[in-house]
Amino acid sequence: MLRAVEGERVERLGAWIGVAFVVLLFASTGMVSSPAADVADLKVARFYGDHRSAVAIAQVVGLLAAPLLIWFAVRLHRLVRPSPAQPDGAASATLVAGVAVALASVATSVPLLVLLLRAGGGRFLRDPAGAGALFDAGNLADNALFVAAALFIGVGSAALARSGLCRSWVPWVGGALAVLAGARGIVGFANGSEAGALDVIGPLSFVVFVLLAAAAMAGWRFVRAPEAVPATPA
Repeated sequence: MLRAVEGERVERLGAWIGVAFVVLLFASTGMVSSPAADVADLKVARFYGDHRSAVAIAQVVGLLAAPLLIWFAVRLHRLVRPSPAQPDGAASATLVAGVAVALASVATSVPLLVLLLRAGGGRFLRDPAGAGALFDAGNLADNALFVAAALFIGVGSAALARSGLCRSWVPWVGGALAVLAGARGIVGFANGSEAGALDVIGPLSFVVFVLLAAAAMAGWRFVRAPEAVPATPA
């Protein structure tokens, strides 16, 4: 069933929120490259001591992206639920999973921000184990983030399919993206946060899903089911 005109406006707002989140995500990850997960504690201490400003800005930008993701999840939840008065398990799970991803992203930033605050004066150069412990904590939270992202992609794709707002191929693509994102998290846990090519594939899988969901929210014809495409005003 087509949404009302007001509903269509809200869908487009949600789509732009998703795009803004992706922009902030790319900005955050592109500012500085983190050391490998298995690097020695002393190298971790030196890296964060030498790049305090760049890492701090990147983490703050990442923190700003978290509330946008929650807002996006709220808009997606409102779009895919059958009606405000009718609870829906898939829609509710989408909202919960989206909030979980946002909280996990905050959890990845907190240890690094603490590391940066304590890195002044070369403290960790004298005792690098503390820097390594905080770095490892951030990596563990990052692995959890991708497990949560896999759930968000999976239940979000299912909710879009149940709502009839997307084409039949979208949930299949979403399922594949969920597997890739989940693999990033699981391999990271198994290998001490080193996931090889999945370190790139995992984040891209999440980004692709957010953009697909945003396209469905905006009514783009290549994603939206033909009968659910908003009518063009005369």
